[in-house]
Amino acid sequence: GSVSAAKKNEFQESFAPGPEIVALWKKVHEDLRKEFGEAVFRSWLNPLTLQACYHGTLEVSVPTRFMRDWIQTHYAARILEMCRAHSAELRRLEVVVVRNVLP
Repeated sequence: GSVSAAKKNEFQESFAPGPEIVALWKKVHEDLRKEFGEAVFRSWLNPLTLQACYHGTLEVSVPTRFMRDWIQTHYAARILEMCRAHSAELRRLEVVVVRNVLP
């Protein structure tokens, strides 16, 4: 049991974004505010949270499916463009739903 649990943790951690990806996302997140304005940013883009980076995919989360669908339709292409300006290795943006669980 413990070997497979350790392997699973190691596997999940390998997808954890490294410091350069965290810095890239912070910059892109700030640029989104400048490009789309405060109202749009606060409503739609501020909740985007960096989750993982793997195989050229940047994974970000939002709290609801509606928000995910809206972002994919209206903002995902531009967000990916902005990410690629900082790192050509990023080929895909994956927006996932992660509900915030209150303790």
